[in-house]
Amino acid sequence: MTQTKDSETEGLMTVRDVCAEYGITRAQAVNIMAMIPVKLQKHRANWFTIEDVEKLMERHRRMWDRDYFANNDQDHYDEEQEAELILSQIKAVIKSDKRRKSGKRTELESYTDYPDAVKNNAKRGIEMNAEVNNKCATEVGKIRAQQLAQGKPISVETIKRMHSYLSRAEEYYDENDTKACGTISYLLWGGLAGKRWAESKLKELGKL
Repeated sequence: MTQTKDSETEGLMTVRDVCAEYGITRAQAVNIMAMIPVKLQKHRANWFTIEDVEKLMERHRRMWDRDYFANNDQDHYDEEQEAELILSQIKAVIKSDKRRKSGKRTELESYTDYPDAVKNNAKRGIEMNAEVNNKCATEVGKIRAQQLAQGKPISVETIKRMHSYLSRAEEYYDENDTKACGTISYLLWGGLAGKRWAESKLKELGKL
């Protein structure tokens, strides 16, 4: 384990040490290390115990480890799937003016009956993300938050994605850590209230 050599800082790491140890950029290291409360920083500001660094880096591997991201985090996959879905819906709407050979119109099934708690979670996520310069979440996550915050209709496919994301990402949610991207992203998708509603809605529709 790389660490700064000094009798007073034995067992401690700086951001530079973290960069060297994990092969990441300073910006990545600063974003992750910022999650360690100041009261836990040792010796002087921005020095961290190896144990704290290891725990934090493991918890937030998706923010820096490309292999972990590729194997475990589906955000980018979801973003591509979402783009394909939106494109297919646009095509369907364009063709629904009877230019389709079948002459049938395409109606997109959507719902707005999610509770205020879901809307409020999305609004809170947007506010919290703004406080950290909107560094958290994918574009799809940010768009989803705007939809939910404004009470706009969402499709069954979107509800499925909400349930999928909120189920697998719950482990990264910590209501006491308002700066963590895991917490912010979770709220942008509706939070725990969103997970409960999505699960209930999918069961109601026979989709789960």
